[in-house]
Amino acid sequence: MIAEDLQEVMDGEPGRTIGLTGHPHLPMYVTNLGDRPGLLVDVQLPEGLTVEDGQGFDVVQLAGPVRNRLLVRPTKSGAVSPAFLGLVEYVYRETGAASTRDASVRALLDAVHEFRQFFARRADRLSEVAVRGLFAELELILDLEKRGVGIEDVLRSWSGPFRGTDFRFPDGAAVEVKTVRVPAKSVKISSEHQLENAERKLCLLLRPLATVARGDQGSLAFTEVVDQVKRLLEGSPSARTLWRVATSAIGFDETDSYYDQWAFVAEEWRAFEVRGDFPRITPGDLPEGVRSVSYSIDLSNLADFETDRDSVLESLMANNE
Repeated sequence: MIAEDLQEVMDGEPGRTIGLTGHPHLPMYVTNLGDRPGLLVDVQLPEGLTVEDGQGFDVVQLAGPVRNRLLVRPTKSGAVSPAFLGLVEYVYRETGAASTRDASVRALLDAVHEFRQFFARRADRLSEVAVRGLFAELELILDLEKRGVGIEDVLRSWSGPFRGTDFRFPDGAAVEVKTVRVPAKSVKISSEHQLENAERKLCLLLRPLATVARGDQGSLAFTEVVDQVKRLLEGSPSARTLWRVATSAIGFDETDSYYDQWAFVAEEWRAFEVRGDFPRITPGDLPEGVRSVSYSIDLSNLADFETDRDSVLESLMANNE
């Protein structure tokens, strides 16, 4: 839909503008700037806050007598590029998933920031989304070890780096770990395999995280969590090998200072039993010719499946002693 709207405005005269319908909080438009496309967002940013440009795109704040706008445009002139289309779609999706207008403004800033980080990073560095996910998985590793599971056993259960569900235990039970922004009303599932576990027990754990500056009150740095896990590896060559294999599969270089910038403030975990008519897509649901999907689940539809996280972990430990 957004791709079609962008193509339509670029096929028209300079100044042609089309509204992106269906957004619950922020009026958005795609526009023909004459030599390149643009995204216009009607938004009042918090006082004193500016949005920086990124590699391949510029951000301009437009103040008007009636409304203020944010203009996002490619740095270079030309037709609609896949990168710019991806940026527009990502901004629209992330801001639309927020629960309030204020949260949508925050999501707008986060989305532009994340896209900037993505294009600024080396190809072998993890994106912010991947860092957030790894942060939560490492938190769970630390929690399981504190509950009495040996670090080597925990790392053997850590299947996320090798695709599929994030943790798989000897009895066949599985845990998928996801992070969501604060506040959030949906969670993104990246493939049809992530919530599949045949007839075995499967739990979805959500960790609400706000990305903040390192050192902010209540924050925990990503590298601090990494260091906590690494301390558990001391004296266990097998655990160190499992760690090295897993982080290599992810593409995470723990010596890279790039990761020093990431810190998060976390809210309480939420846990959901994936069973029965839990809203999900698994490989058996895909029609012929469709090989993979990603989708989002509305959290308001999961009330009947929510459970206590501690009970879930205690049950996993009891069944895998």
